[in-house]
Amino acid sequence: MLPAPVRQKPHQQTPAEEKAVYAYVNARDQGCRARDIDPGAGPCSGLVERHHAGIKVGTKRVTSRDRVVKLCRGHHENWAPSHNRMIVEWLAKLERGE
Repeated sequence: MLPAPVRQKPHQQTPAEEKAVYAYVNARDQGCRARDIDPGAGPCSGLVERHHAGIKVGTKRVTSRDRVVKLCRGHHENWAPSHNRMIVEWLAKLERGE
């Protein structure tokens, strides 16, 4: 009888890696970026939070600078869910230097 194959876990992000991404995003964004992404996003409201874009519900979140953007609470809760694709495309352009 052959032994069962060993299942390897995908790379787990270390706290130091996650902290480095957040430091980069904090320096890059400086505040809510919703109106940079979509000029019609409306006024900001509330504290600024991190939004992890393009993450499907129920999947493990990996923090990367092309998936994290800072948004005010109002945009995070009310605007971001329906604009996820736009956010991901904007972040990709930023990473390419466009």
